[in-house]
Amino acid sequence: MAHALSNTAVKIVPARSAQDIAAAVRLGWAFFDMLREFPEVAADVEKYLREHKVAKKFEAFAEHFLPPAGDCLLAKNGNLAVGTVMFVHRSDTRAEMTRMFLDPSARGTGAGRLLCLGIIDAARNAGYAEITLDTLRVLEPAIALYRSVGFVDDDRPGTYGADDPNVVNMRLDL
Repeated sequence: MAHALSNTAVKIVPARSAQDIAAAVRLGWAFFDMLREFPEVAADVEKYLREHKVAKKFEAFAEHFLPPAGDCLLAKNGNLAVGTVMFVHRSDTRAEMTRMFLDPSARGTGAGRLLCLGIIDAARNAGYAEITLDTLRVLEPAIALYRSVGFVDDDRPGTYGADDPNVVNMRLDL
């Protein structure tokens, strides 16, 4: 599963060690810090953190984000984790991609595409038929990336934030 960029030393690896899990949690919190910078969604981020018990899930990381409950990948430049993405189990056929984040130093390097393709492969290899995601409309570069690897809009009822104009729901058949 290790993909390497030809023009950088970035590699995509599964998070398994205590050090890698700590890096994934650090990057996960950086993701939420970045979202708080958008005034139009900052209050929603705080509500999401509370309602989804994000701190508790990060404290029990392996239970929520490692096999068999899901998976977590890191983009590493040498030993430094510069990006992360996770998927979680939603049903026997559906995984949800979540917490995709790149440190600003890694943006524009292709590491985000490699993370996205890596987590799609991980979900497919785990036997899922579909992977879904929800993201905020203000994250236009992320939405463009997701579309470029095959995600399409998902307007099925019952999806998270389906009635929220700030949320974009997407899916990809695996």
